[in-house]
Amino acid sequence: MGIRPQGRTLILGGTGPMGLLAIDYALHGPVNPSLLVITDTDNDKLSYARKHYPSEPQTLIHYLNAADAAFDTLMALSGGHGFDDIFVFVPNEGLVTLASSLLATDGCLNFFAGPQDKHFSAPINFYDVHYAFTHYVGTSGGNTDDMRAAVKLIEEKKVCTPISACFFMQAAKVVTHILGLNAAGETTLELPAVGGGKKLVYTGKYLPLTSLTQIQDQALAAILARHQGIWSGEAEQYLLAHAEAISHD
Repeated sequence: MGIRPQGRTLILGGTGPMGLLAIDYALHGPVNPSLLVITDTDNDKLSYARKHYPSEPQTLIHYLNAADAAFDTLMALSGGHGFDDIFVFVPNEGLVTLASSLLATDGCLNFFAGPQDKHFSAPINFYDVHYAFTHYVGTSGGNTDDMRAAVKLIEEKKVCTPISACFFMQAAKVVTHILGLNAAGETTLELPAVGGGKKLVYTGKYLPLTSLTQIQDQALAAILARHQGIWSGEAEQYLLAHAEAISHD
């Protein structure tokens, strides 16, 4: 993750699908912070994250609504030192400036959010760049080497896909909907309105877009209940065995 070992990490706007994976990796990856603070504007998403990603022995985690996450509050959580690593997951001018003001000496701001506006900009503290050695990076996605590394980690069961049985990281936690190939096109077009997390497409099945909270099949709902509402290998095997196959006509 490139963060300072046992440092202080802040994720702004961090309860979307990618934010949840970042939380998971910070908690269970090879390098862990001693303090992890997450903010967002959606209380439901914050509650979901709080339930599925609690503090670990090596990492104390705090979840805050952005309305309650002003400079003074966040700085106090850091013990007055600021944060060693700050990830900004929303392309918002105010968040970038807030993040800049919260960097500790030699701290790093990672602008993870991809802005649509080519002229997006925000004020940052260049005094701290010069005297406090703060620095800024942007993350725009992985490359081929990253994909190879991800496949290797999955093969070694160090990270999990929704169908794997390992529990080091549970990427299945970010899946909120399932669907068949028949619904993939419309869902893609309507994605902003659908909301939620990741949508898992079963290309060989005829299945409408379905939220995991609205599963009608009682047997499948029972499987979900056993796994705290999280999609699992057991749920997938049931779906593959019982869902209608998509027509090739």
